Amino acid sequence: MPQAVQPWIVHKVYYGHFLCHVLHQDYVLRAGVDSAAIKQILLDTLDARGAEYPAEHNVGHSYRAKAPLAAQYRRLDPLNRFNSGIGKLSHAPGWADSPDDNGDAMTRIYRCRTALSEAAGLFEAAFTPDASWAGEVYPARRGLIVTQAEDQRQLHPAVWGIPERRLGLRGKDDCPTIWFRELWEVSPFLFEPESRCIIVLDCFATPTGVAGRSSKSWSGLESDILFGWAGIWSGEGANPCFTGFVVAGNALVGHDRVMPALLRPSEAKTCLSGTASEAANLARRTLPPTEMWSEALGEPWNCKR
Repeated sequence: MPQAVQPWIVHKVYYGHFLCHVLHQDYVLRAGVDSAAIKQILLDTLDARGAEYPAEHNVGHSYRAKAPLAAQYRRLDPLNRFNSGIGKLSHAPGWADSPDDNGDAMTRIYRCRTALSEAAGLFEAAFTPDASWAGEVYPARRGLIVTQAEDQRQLHPAVWGIPERRLGLRGKDDCPTIWFRELWEVSPFLFEPESRCIIVLDCFATPTGVAGRSSKSWSGLESDILFGWAGIWSGEGANPCFTGFVVAGNALVGHDRVMPALLRPSEAKTCLSGTASEAANLARRTLPPTEMWSEALGEPWNCKR
């Protein structure tokens, strides 16, 4: 309970369902208090803790739908005619005022502007001096990843996007991002330590604005100029390739969007060599907005990679 709202609450009741994870939190407020403002503070606190709400019923028009649910609504109702505005989403016919990318699509652009020696030192990895990669990376371009080979971490370039067939998914396209649950359901063996990787980046982009006029917003970690993104990689064939895990967006990126599963450099050992449970926690974690920055520079979102 945030200290700031304690004086406005007369009584609190907490109770839960037997043998399930549904918890109720009821509050009696003092007369004259702005109940909507108090509720928003409480919801922000739940977001920071990684809680899911509402736990028992659907979002209706009271709560914002997170990225997977928002994408499901778009798939079920492409014309947006059945219950427009549900999940605090668009009321426009055909989702006309939604961003270019739909809620289920992670940004397809990130930046990795660093020197090999800097990244290798930060992630304690060996590297090949003549390695090359793109400073601005989008699918099919080469980025930098960190992998574990026996007792030594390796920093090397790889192509962004693993073919779906290698992941056990139906389709012929390359897959730049994936939800952890998607991988675990069909190919859990691909989450063994030798298949895990850390994607090196300094910021990532998300589209803001409406279709046809959206621009890029860049986001990163407040505490680290260079950081990681949990992923998996494949060394099959001539060109190593990788894909990154995505998670529900936070308040900074947008609850109706998704974002990378970001890592601090200090978490590299857990990500690459930890148990499946420990590494999975990182691959499914949404960092709180207080640990991130975001900046909109007005750059057009005009690269449909």
